[in-house]
Amino acid sequence: MDQIEIMDRKEKIKSKRTLWKNTLTLALIISISLFLGFKPLFELTPSGISKEILVAGIGALFVTLITLILLERQAETQKDLLRQQQEAQEKQRQSEHLYTRKIDQYTASIEQLREILGNGEVSIEDLDRGRFALFNLQLFGHIEACEYYQKILEKMLEFHSGDLDSEDESKELSNAEKSTLFELLCDFSNACRKDLRLELIPRKQTEALIDIEEEIEEKRSSVRRQALSGGLAEFAKMHELSDQVQKDLAKLLGVLRARLEITEKCTRSEISLGVSNSISGRKKIAFLRPNKFQLVVSSVLLNFKDEAQASELLEELARDQIEAKLWTKKSRSKPQLQMKLDWVDLANDKVHGKIVKFLQFSKQYSHGI
Repeated sequence: MDQIEIMDRKEKIKSKRTLWKNTLTLALIISISLFLGFKPLFELTPSGISKEILVAGIGALFVTLITLILLERQAETQKDLLRQQQEAQEKQRQSEHLYTRKIDQYTASIEQLREILGNGEVSIEDLDRGRFALFNLQLFGHIEACEYYQKILEKMLEFHSGDLDSEDESKELSNAEKSTLFELLCDFSNACRKDLRLELIPRKQTEALIDIEEEIEEKRSSVRRQALSGGLAEFAKMHELSDQVQKDLAKLLGVLRARLEITEKCTRSEISLGVSNSISGRKKIAFLRPNKFQLVVSSVLLNFKDEAQASELLEELARDQIEAKLWTKKSRSKPQLQMKLDWVDLANDKVHGKIVKFLQFSKQYSHGI
């Protein structure tokens, strides 16, 4: 764009120089012609008023010529000034449009991150949306803002469990992980303000915001862990489960209470499964977490002597035709056991037996049991 403008300016200068050369050449030719023709012209002109009229006419001719040259020069100057004003207005319009697009894009990116932090979980779908949001940022945003947003995506990917296959699966974020993302979000917000030529938020104020966010997350987590007063019915309504799925879940929980003496606690995010414990009264050993197409049954952190013991457990589950897997979060050294069930299989008694077997192992290898 700059090279084109430079070439345009060179062309304008060149055309102006050509115009001045032509004008000066014309004036020089007229002057020489008049000078050479003065003598015979005045000799042939009778004295008196005729000669005065001739002199006045020649003077008027020169004044007219000079006036035309000056007017042409002034017209060119006004055209250049008008062109520059139009170009400045166009650049200002483009700048204002770009500024507006930047504000919209930055606001949309922050809103998306707000939803993730508000929900307290990150999914493959969130990562995909964030990836394309980064592409949009690269179109209009400043490179520093893009770098901070990329750091947020990298952290989200790091926090997400790589062993969850379904796009509808999500990983619940811990309070520490939320604080990390919130701190990066503050840095991203400051980079946006810098690009928008706004005053940067002081670091002390950012730290205060992070402290407030941590307190809010503690309260939110406490609410999330509280048992729902409506029990399974409220849980099913909250997660938009069908009446049939609710009945199948109720039947499954009844089987677990009868065969393993397991008690359930329905919270906003999961159905916690626990057993009686002499120390704490109740020990959580596993949890049920629904998604759009499946029910995920996960154990708590398990204690194994070595990898061989974990492999033996998986082989024993496989012999009972239980498709389970072990996965370990990057932030923890102990693994969790997980299996997935289609909603239509919940009414199957054989599936109930597999879940009972699964929870027996979870109970056996759970920490503190």
